[in-house]
Amino acid sequence: MKICDFLAPGDVIEDLDAGATVPEILGKLARPVAATTGIPIETLVAPLVARERLGATAVGDGVAFPHGKIPGLNELRAAFGRSRKGGAFGASEGLTHFFFALFVPESRPGIQLHALAKIAGLMKSSTMRTALLNAEGAPELYQLLVSDDASAGGGHEAD
Repeated sequence: MKICDFLAPGDVIEDLDAGATVPEILGKLARPVAATTGIPIETLVAPLVARERLGATAVGDGVAFPHGKIPGLNELRAAFGRSRKGGAFGASEGLTHFFFALFVPESRPGIQLHALAKIAGLMKSSTMRTALLNAEGAPELYQLLVSDDASAGGGHEAD
């Protein structure tokens, strides 16, 4: 599985306001997916908010992986948001700078595990996180996120 299989260039938000509430952040992440799928933002956000209530999806190192099963969605979709300033997101330790939202088709719930493994492997690299934090604009962010897609096996080593 490649990141470009579920993340499109237009699904990258370069200046996310991480000081907003959790539902507001998730709404901003859902906006580009709603625009391309025709699924209402509320339908995309509600399962993510419900998942956050079960336990924060912030995993440390400034990274959060909000995710949820979406009715009516035909394929796995994602949105990525970066906040240089960072903000609190659920029960995370420290500030969260990177938000990788996964919108999972109800009919294929297991697919999220493959996607989470792929993006978790990418985001565990401090070198990658620094590059993402310093990237200039959404096109550069997208190129960094899909940089492993062309290599066999992909994956940055943790450093």
